[in-house]
Amino acid sequence: MVFTYFDVFVICTYWQYYLLTGRLFVMEAILWLIYRIIWNNIKKLRTLEGLSQEKLAERTGKSAHFISVLERGESGLSVPTLIEICKALKVDTNSIFVGVLDNSVIPTDNLLNKTFESLNDVDRDMVTYLLNYIVNTKK
Repeated sequence: MVFTYFDVFVICTYWQYYLLTGRLFVMEAILWLIYRIIWNNIKKLRTLEGLSQEKLAERTGKSAHFISVLERGESGLSVPTLIEICKALKVDTNSIFVGVLDNSVIPTDNLLNKTFESLNDVDRDMVTYLLNYIVNTKK
C-alpha cells in the first residue's frame, strides 16, 4: 500500500497527540489505515469495471460527489452502502477487503464444505464436474 501525504499527516497527528498527552489512540490509527485500504480498493475496482464515478453513483443511488469524497477518504462508509457498492461493481465483499483481511485461511467448517464432504464419491464427482463446467463456460 502506498501512503499519501494525508495518511502520513493523520499518523503524525496521532503521534503528536500521544507525545503531548501520553494517550495513544491506536485503534483510531488502525481504523484509518483500514479505511484507506477499503477506499483504494473501491477506486481500483471501479476503474477495473470501467465505471466513472458518475456511473457508480447512478448504480448505487448515491451522488457522484459522495463517490468522489469516499474515494478520497473524506467520508465514512456504512454497511448498507458497502453492500450497494459491491453490487454495483459486481464483486463480493471480500474484494473490497483485499489487503485488510487474510483470506489465505479458508475455514473448512462452513456449511458448503460440510455438505460437500458428506456426499458419496459419485455425487461429489458430479458436483465437481458441474462446477468445472460452469467455470469453464464463463471464460
